[in-house]
Amino acid sequence: LKPFWLGVKMALAAHAEVTGELPNFAFTLLAVLVLPVLLIAWRACAGAPKAAPAASPSPGAAGACTPCAARCWAREDGRYKHCRLRPDMYSAGPPPVYSLANLDLPLPPLAAHELEGLRALEERVSDITAKGDARTDRATLLRFLRARKGNVAAAEAYFRKAVGYRQELGLERMDVDWNLEAYERCLAPWWARGGLVGFGLQGQLVGWERFGRCRLPELLQALPWEDLQRLDAVHTVRVLAAFEEDSMRRKVPFVGNTILVLDLEGMGWEYCNPSVLKAYGKLVECRDMLLPATLAHVLVVRAPRSFALAWQLGQKLLDPITRDKVQIAAGERESMAMLRRYMGNETIPAYLGGSLRTNGDPECRHLLGDADGPIPPEALERFQALRRAGGAAGAGAEADATSGGAQPGEADAASWRSDAVESCCVCPRRAADARAKGA
Repeated sequence: LKPFWLGVKMALAAHAEVTGELPNFAFTLLAVLVLPVLLIAWRACAGAPKAAPAASPSPGAAGACTPCAARCWAREDGRYKHCRLRPDMYSAGPPPVYSLANLDLPLPPLAAHELEGLRALEERVSDITAKGDARTDRATLLRFLRARKGNVAAAEAYFRKAVGYRQELGLERMDVDWNLEAYERCLAPWWARGGLVGFGLQGQLVGWERFGRCRLPELLQALPWEDLQRLDAVHTVRVLAAFEEDSMRRKVPFVGNTILVLDLEGMGWEYCNPSVLKAYGKLVECRDMLLPATLAHVLVVRAPRSFALAWQLGQKLLDPITRDKVQIAAGERESMAMLRRYMGNETIPAYLGGSLRTNGDPECRHLLGDADGPIPPEALERFQALRRAGGAAGAGAEADATSGGAQPGEADAASWRSDAVESCCVCPRRAADARAKGA
């Protein structure tokens, strides 16, 4: 059990570095504490040898066919991952844009002490409000207040840390200055392999991530940490913008009203590497600074059977509220039974047994990206070339705005397909045909 206790120590140390206290927030807990503990316990209980064998090939993994990047770009895999909450995700234009101005977002019911704490927090950050350095509307401040369990001083410190993080990355001008052709569109089919899939039975917003297929260990080897951090920041900001856009349209609060589904199918021993766990913990720390205190439930589906024992051990470290928020199911039948307690078939992707399809695709690639295997080498090469070339970010949105009578999204779609066939090294015949047509 040494690997298990090592995982516990690593997780507690990582979380203490993030918050300075024991775990209390479901998403941070699951990623920084529970998930690493479960992974390492799973490995220990399964009796894995010291030299972990390579992960058994899944469809598209080593030993199977690497997906063609051109095919994924042409299919527009992952392009609509932030648009599913709209009445019509295909005709609503570019992805949601985060508002830099304060919004009058609907709030959930507040207890008297919570309202008092919110007013106190508003006063404490009045200097930020006066300078216009960041959003300080009540819905934003409430999320940070709840992330610190109503502790106003801790909420202020965390909010200022988050503001500093946004300024460090330049997120306030992401849609203007960033090279989104690289950091959003190029790798959209592969990071993150998930997106928003609809609504729960009680109107909750539902996000879905195929964590077992995300190939995080490979990405950490292929990309510098700064690039992965930026890729994930773009995704997280889009998710927040989608939540706020839907909240304004339906007049329903999203604070504490979302569900995250983590599909662990496909996860191998490589995820148990301490460097991978540490990197994922850092990613979650960054995500939580951008999107704290939104989750009502975290549902882990298709987990390995041995996770049941690991969960029984790991959940003892959690507070009762978090134990209620995080639920784990192994196997497809148990997973579907758990999911149907929170959402209808129309929200569950068809690949798992629901009825949600995008353009007839049971894998819902428009929403969840490509899950068939590793990131094609030509996709990583194109990302590196785009990153080196630099350039401003908002070409897609500007194209939509100036496309005249084009169907909304068509002009932006061109940027997803640009050079897609030419850059595909797997399909030389298709590239040659494209060059011949161009001539």
